[in-house]
Order: sequence, then C-alpha cells, then structure tokens
Amino acid sequence: MPRRGAIVSIADIRKRESGSVRDAVPAHVDQLYRFALRLARNADRARDIVQESVLRALQHETTVRDPRAWLFQIVYRTFISHRRKDERRGTPDESAWCDEAAPETLVDPLPSLMTAEDVRKAVDNLPEAFRAVVWLSDAERLRLREIAHILDCPLGTVASRLERGRQELRRLLSAYGPQGVKSP
Repeated sequence: MPRRGAIVSIADIRKRESGSVRDAVPAHVDQLYRFALRLARNADRARDIVQESVLRALQHETTVRDPRAWLFQIVYRTFISHRRKDERRGTPDESAWCDEAAPETLVDPLPSLMTAEDVRKAVDNLPEAFRAVVWLSDAERLRLREIAHILDCPLGTVASRLERGRQELRRLLSAYGPQGVKSP
C-alpha cells in the first residue's frame, strides 16, 4: 500500500485490479467445466478440454486483468481447436461430440412442468454460436463485453446471438405452456 500522499502509478492500479491465473484456476474450474460441457456436449471431451486449457493457462502463468474471462477464452479456443482437429480427421458430424442419447422414456402426463433437465437439453440443442453466448451470459453471468472478448467477436454480434439464442430457447421450451421462458 502506498504511503499517504504518494503518487500511485497506473501500473500499481492495474496490478491491484488484476489477479494471478494460478489463484483463479481452483476458484473457477467448476464453471470452466460446465462451459466446456455445454460446448462439447460430452463429459469426457469436456474434461479433456478443461484439462488442456488449465495446462495452457498455467504454462503461460501471468497476471491478467480478468483471469476468469481469460480462462473462459482459453476453454473456448481449446474447444474450437479440438473440433477443427476432428473435422480434419473426417468426423465433422456434431453428433460425434454428443453423449449417447438417453433411452426412450414415457410421455410425461404433466407436460407443463419444466425441469432443469429440460432446460439443459434445450440449451444443448442450440447451435454452437448461440449456445456459447447464452451459457456465458445466463449461466455464468458474464457481461456482453466480456463474452465478446472471450469469443473474439464484435459486441453487436454477441448481443445479436444472445437475443437469437434466447428466442430459440423460448421456441424449444414452448411445449411447456404459456409461462415459457422470459428473457432476463
């Protein structure tokens, strides 16, 4: 802490606002896994993505202004890298990234009762670009500017994808009655 009356440099202010990646990893690893799981839609692949992302982050251990957003960005880029590798190998079908389908179940006599599992399935059925934005905004509570930085796309694109993703979610969940899903 600078003594009273001392001049504080911009570097000192930034250092106080920033955080160590090594400290941020344990605090956010569960969130990173949930994000990877929403992207990959496969538990094994999500674990691989998070593990590789954490290793990358720790190899480049540094102090960053927003370690949480930086870690999400690494997870997203690792996911894209894995998907591109699979496409080059000849498995471009997104269903290869999904867990086995659940066995058929009986029709629910009360279809108006929506469960967390129903919402999870609806989010999983969103196109990838919408799924990432909706998850980061609504589940991880990141601001649009942070999401734009993580996904490396313009702020307007993020806002558009979020709105279109929420509209698609409302459509997918419309079978649960008029209460539907309201945009936050």
